[in-house]
Amino acid sequence: MPDMVNHPPHYTDGKYEVIDFIESSGIWRNFYIANAIKYICRAGKKDPTKKKEDLDKAAWYLKRYLTFMHSDEALDDISIDEFIADKKLDNDARGKIIRCIMSGHVETAVHFLNQEVKQNDNDRMGKTGSRTSVQERKPQPVQQKRV
Repeated sequence: MPDMVNHPPHYTDGKYEVIDFIESSGIWRNFYIANAIKYICRAGKKDPTKKKEDLDKAAWYLKRYLTFMHSDEALDDISIDEFIADKKLDNDARGKIIRCIMSGHVETAVHFLNQEVKQNDNDRMGKTGSRTSVQERKPQPVQQKRV
């Protein structure tokens, strides 16, 4: 049975686990905290039978955060191109989206992501038109509070 908390198979399909790239790129600090909060908040809501798994995932992210915060260990340097090739996304819109995100072009990434969602909807509907059930949403400003 696959380990759905520590090494889910949908993230370990190549030489690099997705978390390896996240750590290598340096974006892990906020990612770990945000994911822990997400899993704590959704525990038992998305799927009531997986409350423990969600809480285990939250703990996994917090432990990972603490490990790297208190470590002088150098992380392997995984290039964006190497990671995208490893995940077999070279000729896929998702590869282009990851490149945009990692180079700071997030608005462009959102544009390409919306196109990909529309294409996916059209493929599911068996159409080539532009009708989609997904609405573009503008992010709302978030007021941060110090804890």
